[in-house]
Amino acid sequence: MSIILSRYSTSTVLPACVRSIEALPNLHTLQIVRTHHKMSTVLKNAFEGHVFPQVRTVSLPSHAHHILRCCPEVRKVICISRMDSSTLVTAIARSCKKVEEVQGFRGPENVMKRTVFPRSSSALIDNEFRTCKGSAESTFD
Repeated sequence: MSIILSRYSTSTVLPACVRSIEALPNLHTLQIVRTHHKMSTVLKNAFEGHVFPQVRTVSLPSHAHHILRCCPEVRKVICISRMDSSTLVTAIARSCKKVEEVQGFRGPENVMKRTVFPRSSSALIDNEFRTCKGSAESTFD
């Protein structure tokens, strides 16, 4: 499912969006194509408390990280923004323990190198493929 979210009528649109995702038990890929960068709090309020266990791949801008927290079974996360991805790293560490692959992540080197993954993983960080070493708290080379 590909979604573009604008700031227009969020009190109507976002609850309908959440209901749509919940109503699709076979939805495995969620792509948030675009959201306004000032929608972070509105997205948090709309998605908080919801869980989408069927979603395995999420593609989203970093300021939509609250949506990622609703996907505990996600295996692949793609950051589509050209900004700092630190908020997505934090969301993965807190809520997405099964992530195996990340792509498009950018940010301070210390944050990007210390990403928490429960198993061996791979990452495309700043357009450079890296392999993860370790198991509990992983470091990318």
